Amino acid sequence: MRHLIAYLFLCLVGITTQAHAANNCDVSGITTTDWLAPDPTSLAEVPNGIDANNCDFHIYSWRWFTYLLNPLGQTDQRNFEDRAIYPVVDLDTCTSLQTAAHPVLSHGGVTVGLAKQPDIPDQATGNALYDKNGNIVFYNRSFTANECGIFANGNFPDAGNANAGFPTGKDQVVELKTSWQILDPSVDNSSYYTQTVALEGEGDLLLGLIGAHIVVNTAIHPEFVWATFEHVSNAPNCTVNTGTGYTRPQPADGWNLVGPTCNACVAKNYADGTDLRTACASACDWNPSNKVQPLPQVDSNGNTIIKGTPSDICLVEYLGTSSTQSGAQTNIDNIEFLNTLLAGPGGLIATQGSTDMNVLQNYFLAGAVWTDMSSFDMSSTDPFNSDMAGSHALANSSMESFSQPNSNSSSFFDTGCFSCHGGATPQNTAEASHLLTSEPGAAPGLMNRCNVKADFYDQSGAEAQCPLACGSASNWNGNWINLVPGSVSACGCNTCVGN
Repeated sequence: MRHLIAYLFLCLVGITTQAHAANNCDVSGITTTDWLAPDPTSLAEVPNGIDANNCDFHIYSWRWFTYLLNPLGQTDQRNFEDRAIYPVVDLDTCTSLQTAAHPVLSHGGVTVGLAKQPDIPDQATGNALYDKNGNIVFYNRSFTANECGIFANGNFPDAGNANAGFPTGKDQVVELKTSWQILDPSVDNSSYYTQTVALEGEGDLLLGLIGAHIVVNTAIHPEFVWATFEHVSNAPNCTVNTGTGYTRPQPADGWNLVGPTCNACVAKNYADGTDLRTACASACDWNPSNKVQPLPQVDSNGNTIIKGTPSDICLVEYLGTSSTQSGAQTNIDNIEFLNTLLAGPGGLIATQGSTDMNVLQNYFLAGAVWTDMSSFDMSSTDPFNSDMAGSHALANSSMESFSQPNSNSSSFFDTGCFSCHGGATPQNTAEASHLLTSEPGAAPGLMNRCNVKADFYDQSGAEAQCPLACGSASNWNGNWINLVPGSVSACGCNTCVGN
């Protein structure tokens, strides 16, 4: 169960300048309520629109994060767990949404993305990530129902169009991916947003949120604004940065995504400017490439094996910013300023937040990337990717652990998010999605994998019913989840079929 209670915070507080003086952030007109309890209708477009500067995009990213983590009414969920707005990939499909057939689980949306889903605990490279205790890191992906409005030519509807059914009032698409670490319930876990889930073969597990990708399109930016947040204890910077701006101290019990032997070496060498990849080369297998990192393993019943060898992860580029990119220092200064303003020791979350929101002071904006529309090149085969802005080398230590730009894995990823999610054109904006297939007109077979309901509740029932539900034995991927105790379950199918 979450430790968090309902949030009723309406205080208006003026913002004063903090942190680096070199930033170009104008936050003078943003109230504390605007920061910590944003009106969703104010999130339809980046502040200042076509005239937005670098900091406006990072302001936009932070405000989306706090909005998504605000309580959902009087429930024990948060806005991002509202499956009526943010359905869950691998359970909900366009077909199920159109018939309002998707189930609502009382214990939150993340559960259905975890149980019996060996394809979920993996990175963008397909590899498994294991934390300092050797437990696999889990992932959950959500999309907005607006994605199902994709046109046959592969274009999303204009994000500037009115849509009364979406919280911002506009026809925007939002794609979310979150990462979750298994926590020890006997110790203090108050620095994490938590959820207890029942995982078949393991029983109840306490999970803590350690990462969040927030991908939002707008009328001016149909290629999406890509932002990512991390827990402060996830992983150190490969080159230690403790001396300026927003700093993350060495965790007393070690970094989440660093194994015990490596953590011990990092603790001894954690000094400003130290290159940990060199100082701890013999103790750490830093950010191993997908050639050596194992794939998620499953047992004979199709359950994910959650134990493995701890990974050793460090963040290659500070705040996702390559030293060679234009405006690198301004991008860093802006992110540091906002992280300090909101999540620093004397920041707004700690001093003005409610009991519900205080946990967010343990998360930081690791960067955001978008297209510089002033340099938009219509002659390019990929005009939205022709001039990246913001954090060019963006990566989340819990999600792109082995595919970080400028790392030792592969030069393929050196353009950050757009290495995999480029390809969008003004005639095919959906190509930038991280959920859609590359084929035009993907709906209603929108997601990579679909779950189909059937009447069974155990493994033997799954083996009998799922090949039928998925249309063939080869189309059942071996996964299933019990939706209604003792009766209705859902089978995981490789190719989407009607629900």
